[in-house]
Amino acid sequence: TGGKLVAPPVLAMLSRGLLSGKSEERFSAAATLLNLANDPGNVVPVANAPDVLAGLIHVAQAADTPPGVRVLAYDVIATIGQWLQGIAGTCSVPAGATSDLLPSGVSSGWLRWDP
Repeated sequence: TGGKLVAPPVLAMLSRGLLSGKSEERFSAAATLLNLANDPGNVVPVANAPDVLAGLIHVAQAADTPPGVRVLAYDVIATIGQWLQGIAGTCSVPAGATSDLLPSGVSSGWLRWDP
C-alpha cells in the first residue's frame, strides 16, 4: 500500500495539483495518482479522498487539459473501476439472493432495476 502517500493531506495536495493551472503540476499529480491506483490496497483511500475522483473526471473532460494529463486521468479512473469491479466479482451471494446481483461486465443502466 501507499502508506504516507495515501494520507489525506497528500491526496488533498494531489487533488489541488490536478486542478492547477500549471501543466507540470497537473501531469505530476495525475501520474502519482495512477501509480497509487495500480496498488489494490490504495483504491479505497484514493476513491474516498475528497475531490480526487471529481478532479479526475473534471480533468478528463476539460477542454484546457493537456492531452498527456487527460490520458493519465482516464487511466486512473479506469484502473480504479477495474479494481472495484474485481473486488465486487469476488463477493458471495447472500442466502436467498439471486446471483444476477453480481457484476456481469455488461452495463444495463436503469434497466437493471426494472422488474
